[in-house]
Amino acid sequence: MLASFLLLAACGSSGEEQQRSAPQAVAQPGFECAVDGASDYGNGCTIERRSAPGGAILTLRSPTGSFRRLRVGAGSVAAADGAEPARILGEDGSRVEVVIGGDRYRIPREALR
Repeated sequence: MLASFLLLAACGSSGEEQQRSAPQAVAQPGFECAVDGASDYGNGCTIERRSAPGGAILTLRSPTGSFRRLRVGAGSVAAADGAEPARILGEDGSRVEVVIGGDRYRIPREALR
């Protein structure tokens, strides 16, 4: 019985330590996207930002649960994983339009800093 208690106590403390040391993602409000075969833009996508060496990793999530990851930093935008590259289609004063495969995102400019 004592051995079981010690085992459980050890598991709890290491799990807590891992949670404290893991990089935290910061979620930002919705933005326009056209994903999963949509032809028109909708407002349901969200951004999670996590610090990374040389910049940040943005996880762009669609309302259906699909997601893409971008590496941003030093004025560049690139796909963080996957086989399809990220391309900038255009930009205006407040947002940048990025395409990855068939998915299009109008990302707020401040999210890319």
